[in-house]
Formats: sequence, structure tokens, C-alpha cells
Amino acid sequence: KSGGKMDSSSYFRRKEKRFRFFIRRMVKAQSFYWIVLCVVGLNTLCVAMVHYDQPEWLTTALYTAEFVFLGLFLTEMTLKMYGLGGRNYFHSSFNCFDFGVIVGSICEVIWDIIKPGSSFGISVLRALRLLRIFKVTKYWNSL
Repeated sequence: KSGGKMDSSSYFRRKEKRFRFFIRRMVKAQSFYWIVLCVVGLNTLCVAMVHYDQPEWLTTALYTAEFVFLGLFLTEMTLKMYGLGGRNYFHSSFNCFDFGVIVGSICEVIWDIIKPGSSFGISVLRALRLLRIFKVTKYWNSL
């Protein structure tokens, strides 16, 4: 005789396992990799657009874009951590690097909210985030 609690618990466990498997397949797909690389490329373009005496609208747009990119990178990281599991996620040096840059960027945002205008090196974090473009090197045979 099985109780209702036991049945619903195993039902949700099976559903969660299927969902995790789906996410794992998604984050390991070549298309996911190229989408992330395109987002990194767009982020690179936005950072490259910053220049002295730029119009206020551009400053506002690029500032907003930074949050959008951070949200996208945070989503990518969360999906990978969930789909691959913590141990497998941190087994990759690229993922460890991404994790550090994303956590640093989140700390930067929190610091800017607490003490506006006293940034502790957003340009360094941006530069580190741009290094993600080198993930493409794992597909270059001629290195």
C-alpha cells in the first residue's frame, strides 16, 4: 500500500530529473554555445562603443545593456550549474572563470547601489568578461 505523499514525491523527483536532463542537453548543445558566443560578441561591441564625450543617450543605453548582458550571463551560468551539476560545472576552467567574473559583476552592481559613483573597477570586470570571447578557440584547429 503506497501513500499519496510518497507517490507525489517520486512523481516530482522523476519530473525534476527529466527537466534537469533536458537542461543538460540544452546547455551542451552546439547551438547554445554559439548563442552565448554571439551574446559575448554583442557585449564586446557595446564595451567598444564607449568613448569620451559620448552623448547622454548612448551612456544610458550602454549602462542598461550592461545589466541586460549581466542578466543573460547569470542565466547561462544558472542553467549550466543546474543542468551539469555543481561538480561538473566547476570542472571546466572556463566555467570557473565565468563564475568569478559574474559574481564580481554582481558585487560591483551591489556596491554601486550602496555607494553610487564609487565603482571599484568596473572596467576591469568588463575587460575580464570580454575574455570570454576566447572560448571560441576550442573550435580552432590551427592554434
